[in-house]
Amino acid sequence: MKSLEQAALEQLKIGARKEDVVRFFAENKFPITFDHSSATGTIYTLGCSPNGCGTDEALIGLRVDLDESGNVKSKPVVVGMYTNCL
Repeated sequence: MKSLEQAALEQLKIGARKEDVVRFFAENKFPITFDHSSATGTIYTLGCSPNGCGTDEALIGLRVDLDESGNVKSKPVVVGMYTNCL
């Protein structure tokens, strides 16, 4: 997750074009969904859950806020969480 976050910060800087966003999502195997102000994607994976946290099932989400032209307008956000924590 850290390497994805670092790559997103390096490649999806403010002002990056929509084509760059689409390419980044594709290269990192994230499905992409656009709404009027962002591009988002979520992948489901397995990790090593912390003690007391159900199974090892996890998700990683990626969100990039876009301006009216589809260009990046703020830093991308990468989040991860285990889906079955007790």
